[in-house]
Amino acid sequence: AIIGLGRAMDMILTGRPVSAQEALQFGLANRVVPKGQALAEATKIAKQLLTFPQECMNVDRANCYYSVYNATSFQDALRNEFENGVKVITTESVKGAANFSSGAGRHGVFETAKF
Repeated sequence: AIIGLGRAMDMILTGRPVSAQEALQFGLANRVVPKGQALAEATKIAKQLLTFPQECMNVDRANCYYSVYNATSFQDALRNEFENGVKVITTESVKGAANFSSGAGRHGVFETAKF
């Protein structure tokens, strides 16, 4: 359940509009930007994502989906993540680890990272 039964029932039964701040609070939105800035913010995020190692991102994304929708156990999810992760270790992961060890990307700041 993303938002919980109580909040879901409130939205379903009342049909009331949900504000951006409330959607953020409920976990239905990841961020709120000023009116008219959604496209600019989405473009900024897309450009940032394009700078990250794409093969690693694709594997991470696939692992998340597998863990949530297909894994039969926690161990199954870990096995899947390990097997898929090994495939990218010798390519982008090595470059990314070297980049991180030099200080780029630490504390969630990726502006200086070069993948």
